[in-house]
Order: sequence, then C-alpha cells, then structure tokens
Amino acid sequence: MQVSSNLVLITSRTGETASFTCDLTQGATYIHLYKYEEGTAPRRLLYYDSYNSKPVFESGISGEKYHVYKSTERRYAFAILNLKESDSGIYYCAIWDKHVGSDFLYIKNFNVGAKLIVTERNLAADTSPKPQIFLPSIAEINHDNAGTYLCLLEKFFPDVITVSWKVKNGNRVLPSQQGNTMKTKDTYMKLSWLTVTKNSMDKQHVCVVKHTKNIGGVDQEIIFPSIKEGKCLLLSELTEKRTH
Repeated sequence: MQVSSNLVLITSRTGETASFTCDLTQGATYIHLYKYEEGTAPRRLLYYDSYNSKPVFESGISGEKYHVYKSTERRYAFAILNLKESDSGIYYCAIWDKHVGSDFLYIKNFNVGAKLIVTERNLAADTSPKPQIFLPSIAEINHDNAGTYLCLLEKFFPDVITVSWKVKNGNRVLPSQQGNTMKTKDTYMKLSWLTVTKNSMDKQHVCVVKHTKNIGGVDQEIIFPSIKEGKCLLLSELTEKRTH
C-alpha cells in the first residue's frame, strides 16, 4: 500500500487557516502527519486513529492547532489553524506498510502533502516573476559557434518556480541549466540558461516560466530571437555607437 499525493503549494497570511488532503490507495488504521523544515529531521506532529476517529498528538503539540477530518475511507483532510510564519514547511502524511515477502517487517511510507508558506505580506500584490533576457556576445558566437541565452527572473513570491526551454512552436523540452532560487529581501530570483548549438542558431527559442502568481494562471513564454538575428542586432548596435 502506498500514499498517493502531489505536492500542493499553499500560501496563506498569518492568522488564517490552511488545509490539505491526503489520499490513500486503500484504507489504513493510523495516518501520521509530519512536518519538515530545511536543515532539520522530519518531526511527527500527530497520528490519526481512524478506528476510534480521533487524533493523538505528540508532546507539546496543541490539539487546538491541528484538526483532522475523515472525508472518505481513503481521504483525510488536515487543517492548521491560526497560522504563524513558523508554521511554514512541508507537511507529509505517512502510513505503515508491510514489507513485501515478510509478515513481521513494516516500512513507513511518506509522501508529500503540501508545502505551506505563511507570510504577513499582501498576497494581492503582483509577485509574478519579472523577466530580463540576455543574449550571447558576438565573441562567444564567433569563438564557440554557439550561443547562450540567459533568462533572469526576479521579484517573485512564493519561491516555488519551474523554468524550461523549447524551440518556438515546438513541444520538446530542451536540456538547460538552472541556478538556485535565491532570496532577495522579501522576494526571490532565479537564473536559467540555454546553450544553442550551430544547428539551431537560426531558430527562435522560448523560456517557459510556471509560477502560481502568473497573471491569469498562464505560463509565461519569453521569446528569444535566433542567435543569427541576435548577432545582427548586436552588430548594428556596435556600428551605431561607432558612428556617434
């Protein structure tokens, strides 16, 4: 038996209530809730006794803070009340599963329930990623017969973001490089880059950005000119500067 649950991003303000669900592939008597914070070991907060329909809390955990609701035989909802910034973290549900080939050995299976971010900031503000594009230099193009696109994304919140690349009007995701997501004051920034080789230098490319605060919930598609077109633009700019 396994626990099936996709990572859900929840962003809430302090004082509010956050909730998420845990779906089981079959019934279980005990469902455990863990919290993970970066740099620490996962900590069990409680387990829910489905037979007696009651939660059992770890020492120091308030029953007024966490509530558990049994929606169906295989679905459970967890609610965290009166949120504080310290409640931010990744919450896991877990169950014990009998090891294959053994009647006595059990393994605890974890799966991610939700990543919770609690903040005091105004969540109605525009915190979608703000892109800046950088084209390869003429020196790089001439020396390597290739070019590197840089896509800088700034001033976004929360920190969960996915960046990928493709040829314009194409569907295949191209191999690319990703920098770490870095915090800058109360927002985040990330850099992604794509190296385009000789055979694709005449094609336009697209940096695709997935983020929960994108306007209209639509992926941002940032179009980069072809390397050849970009080289012409750079040469034109250099010529113009020399004539002034």
